Amino acid sequence: MGACPAVGFGRRLDVNLGRPFDGSTVRDRSGNTFFVSAPTGLAELAGLPGGWALLLGEDLTESETGRWLRAWSSEGRLPQRSGQPGRLDLIQAFGRHAGVSGANAQPPVMMQNGVCAQLWTWPATGELVLSWTLRGDGLALVANEADFTVDELVALAESAVLPD
Repeated sequence: MGACPAVGFGRRLDVNLGRPFDGSTVRDRSGNTFFVSAPTGLAELAGLPGGWALLLGEDLTESETGRWLRAWSSEGRLPQRSGQPGRLDLIQAFGRHAGVSGANAQPPVMMQNGVCAQLWTWPATGELVLSWTLRGDGLALVANEADFTVDELVALAESAVLPD
């Protein structure tokens, strides 16, 4: 019996199209969904504090169901990992749960709009994760307690709006 070598192999596929692709969503034959640009229906954070700039918007390629990540920074540069101070991530899944959690599950949080959210904390790093569903879309905020208290993160989640 041997140890797993944890070897991964990247793949790339180039496809010639009969005309330019003008959409944002690709679904492969195995049922996976990928976004090649920002999909329609992205939630907006109306309560985002001043000084936070959007620096990243991208498909989460590890997601078979299609999720979009947007990351803001208060520092003018984006810290490398989610949950680090100076970085705020919003992950959105379309028509399903966001599939995001954290280290230590806390009691559910009832938001003012009647939506129940799940909160995770990681005291060792200060990471905060808040996950909820809005009109069928799963949303998750990943932040750090150096930037947001739990109450401020909940208020930010309550400010999320989906386009009509």
